Amino acid sequence: MRTSASGESTLLLLDVVQILGKEKVDYAVVGAMAASVYGAIRASRDADALLSIGVPALSGLEQSFRRAGFRTELRSGDFEDPIGAVLTLQDGFDNQVDLLVGIRGFDAEAFSRSVEVAFDGEPLKFVSLEDFVAMKLFAGGPQDIADAKIALEVALEPVDLNLLRKLAARYGAQTVRSLENVLGHARKTNSKPIKLPGPDHPIAISPTQDRVTVTVQGKRVADTREALTLKEAAYPPVLYIPRKDVDMTQLQRTSHQTYCPYKGECSYYSIPAGAERSVNAVWTYETPYAAVVEIKDYLAFYPDRVDTIEVGAA
Repeated sequence: MRTSASGESTLLLLDVVQILGKEKVDYAVVGAMAASVYGAIRASRDADALLSIGVPALSGLEQSFRRAGFRTELRSGDFEDPIGAVLTLQDGFDNQVDLLVGIRGFDAEAFSRSVEVAFDGEPLKFVSLEDFVAMKLFAGGPQDIADAKIALEVALEPVDLNLLRKLAARYGAQTVRSLENVLGHARKTNSKPIKLPGPDHPIAISPTQDRVTVTVQGKRVADTREALTLKEAAYPPVLYIPRKDVDMTQLQRTSHQTYCPYKGECSYYSIPAGAERSVNAVWTYETPYAAVVEIKDYLAFYPDRVDTIEVGAA
């Protein structure tokens, strides 16, 4: 195995793929690695791939991986589980690859639609954009929906909507409804430029360790110990405060709106107690792009439009 430390599940996957090739088993990468390929960049401690074989054939494949030095665990799903079985593979550093088979509704022709992407100089096969989106919508969690949205928003190639709708239908009515909701969101945003954070324009979001308070005209407008700090490119860091920790009765929504290609549509509030100085003093991204989904339901304050923004107050 080529791994030498923890945090190298991608390298472990390359070793796994070599054995799958010897066993003549087709595969397609899914999960967080596929999300990164399609624009929703996020970290994951393991790697996931779908296999073209059925559940009964997994036992023999497990033996092949054991002989190659992998730690293995084979788990079968029950009648209500959407996944037929999972073969988990680990090395001595706890890097992990999960091989999935028998996903309910999955189209076996997805393997012929797979897309090759080079990792560490070697090709890896990923599910197509359409298969990725359909699977994410079937999974249905908030992060899954966010991944599907950003994949459609930043797609570099035209999306085959007919195929996407057929794939969604295989997973059931709820997935079809989710797809139409996501497509409606994409139609509203695709007329504006969308950009992903990267080396030329980094965005980092982290918890703020201290208490944060905001005051205007002697009144405390916000008080939280759960603020987030957003650092974007060369701009000054911005404190985002949970909506639940802001006294919304002191705010008045305005019609002012702006747009950020990295974060999405931005809405504004004024603080009447601050008079003209506090017009549009507060902003929020109510439906932020997936790359900054953490700031959903958070608000930020312009320092020069309030009296104080104190960090570390007792």
